Amino acid sequence: MKTSKKDLAEIVGIFAIVASLLFVGMQIQLERKVAMADQYFNRAESVKEDYRAQLLSPEYYRALEENWALTGETYFSDYDWEEMEQVREGTIRISNVANSVLIDRL
Repeated sequence: MKTSKKDLAEIVGIFAIVASLLFVGMQIQLERKVAMADQYFNRAESVKEDYRAQLLSPEYYRALEENWALTGETYFSDYDWEEMEQVREGTIRISNVANSVLIDRL
């Protein structure tokens, strides 16, 4: 069976259309991933800015002091206090504590 030039052109056209649709699909998928990453980044930046604003606010520290005075409770765990005491005693270095905090946040 011999194919004519017209049939060959149609087959090549079909493959070109399929290839272009695959390319568009991959491009849409990539742009969706980029948009999601951008959204996560913006959320993280927003949380960071909120936390920074809170830490720079004198009202935040005043509220913490009032809470500590009224309840005697802090947001620090017993482990944090024990670790702080070990730093004072010299059994561990503050750089080790800082490194462990940084690792925990990653």
